[in-house]
Amino acid sequence: MKPDNSKNRDKMEKEETQSLVLDASSVVLGAGLFLLWKTIINSLVYSVMKMGYGASLTEFIYSGQVMQWLTDGPLLLFIVGTHLFINNIRGQDSKKQFDIDMIKGILAGFIIWLEVCTVISIAQYRLDYMLSITAGYALMVIIVLALLVKIFKLDRDKAKLHL
Repeated sequence: MKPDNSKNRDKMEKEETQSLVLDASSVVLGAGLFLLWKTIINSLVYSVMKMGYGASLTEFIYSGQVMQWLTDGPLLLFIVGTHLFINNIRGQDSKKQFDIDMIKGILAGFIIWLEVCTVISIAQYRLDYMLSITAGYALMVIIVLALLVKIFKLDRDKAKLHL
């Protein structure tokens, strides 16, 4: 009897290890795709703007909060999106809904902070780069946490109804 139990435990530990490795590799892949995104956006947008507007105006526009957020803000979207993609390939539906909820919150935070950056730019104010990026990511995290708390509460309320 004990050998069967240890085989099951070994199998479960192996599956958990494989899952952790794939989760970690999805984060690394997402970060790599983000760096590729940032490189492409930086080189394409900067060169096109420089040809159209000249160097001084391009530097002014490109150094603003909106461009900074468009190039640096999608990091969490890439990481969670890659995680969702890899889980879909693996067929793990249990993590799929969680990833979709995360993407909804991250996307909402990204868009809201983009709008805030646009208003700040129109008002001709300048935020420090680190302050702007940190505030944008903090907004994303707050929205995701609020969404997850709401979903957890709804799931808990549904469980109470079934009892």
